[in-house]
Amino acid sequence: MNVKLIRFFDRTFLSAFCFIAGISRIFPKKLKTNRILVIKLWALGDSIVSLSMIRGLRKNLPKAEIDVLCHERNKAPFMDNKDINKIIEFRVSSIFKLFRKYDLCIDTEPYLNVSALISLWCARYRAGFSHGIRSLLYSSRTEFSKKQHMVQNYLDMIRKLGFNYDADKLVKLETTKAEKAAVEKFLKKNKLSKNDFIVGITPGVAESVKTRMWPLERMAELADKISGKHNAKIIIIDSPANKGEAEKMASKMKTKPIFCIGDLSIREVFNLVERCRIYICNDTGPMHIAAAQGVKTIGLFGPNTPVLWGPYGEKNISIYHPPWCSPCIDNAKGKMPKCFNKVYQQCMKNISVDEVMKAFEKLKNAK
Repeated sequence: MNVKLIRFFDRTFLSAFCFIAGISRIFPKKLKTNRILVIKLWALGDSIVSLSMIRGLRKNLPKAEIDVLCHERNKAPFMDNKDINKIIEFRVSSIFKLFRKYDLCIDTEPYLNVSALISLWCARYRAGFSHGIRSLLYSSRTEFSKKQHMVQNYLDMIRKLGFNYDADKLVKLETTKAEKAAVEKFLKKNKLSKNDFIVGITPGVAESVKTRMWPLERMAELADKISGKHNAKIIIIDSPANKGEAEKMASKMKTKPIFCIGDLSIREVFNLVERCRIYICNDTGPMHIAAAQGVKTIGLFGPNTPVLWGPYGEKNISIYHPPWCSPCIDNAKGKMPKCFNKVYQQCMKNISVDEVMKAFEKLKNAK
């Protein structure tokens, strides 16, 4: 999947369709909530963050049908979630069958035009963010605030509709007995027990913005310090796409880590992460997995701000020392530029090993 090409097509061509449809749309009828569709087409971590809003819908509307439209690649967080009736995978054929099927569609995407057009097709009443031409298609519009976490931005969408709900932590990701058994087998194979002090680390990031990655030599130095001082077992957990980064980090370590790179499915990884005592991660999906599973989490930030995307929960820590150019990512507009600072990746290089180690010690000693 070429992410840049998809975003270019969406921004260049589909914005015109949004404008035409928006100025010619029929004004919505009164809000009904028997059948609700939530659209979340992008990103694993973002999908996890959106679950609090879905939980808020379910608490307020216990008898409503709540379905989710997503891609296959971000489907895992929605599976086995008791707040959701059905998951619909994004395909042209499936979209055609949804014409005016829903009373309400909540489009959680902050900038995609295609999701706004789908909401118009699927529902009589539509809710989305208030910026951009695409907002013309919505019946209810909510401000995308850069001064609060995305959990709260999503909750604002249902508050605007009259549903009161708040959350101080993420919704836990459920896994099956078979998935838990697969993790037990993995732990046994790697000679890990419940008594081991397991620390999870994800050195890589998703393909959209590679500059979010903390220098691998620093991650390796940190892992060695943690392993040496606390007799911790280090598990490097990452996607097969980041196998090179994981191996490079391990090659710089004095101690030998355990690898989980494609050994388990993403949903099995949910359970593996839950077995960790502390998790250290760049600003990417596994950070939100750890926070959702109640694991003490350290998030390392640079191109984006932890105000929006930090590991949600009171026991978690975000480390962020922005230079003049950060945050350079604009989530509301879908802008994810390459680093243009004279000192390449200065935002991530501003984070030292010592301060991450201090954050680790703080979490370790926290009750």
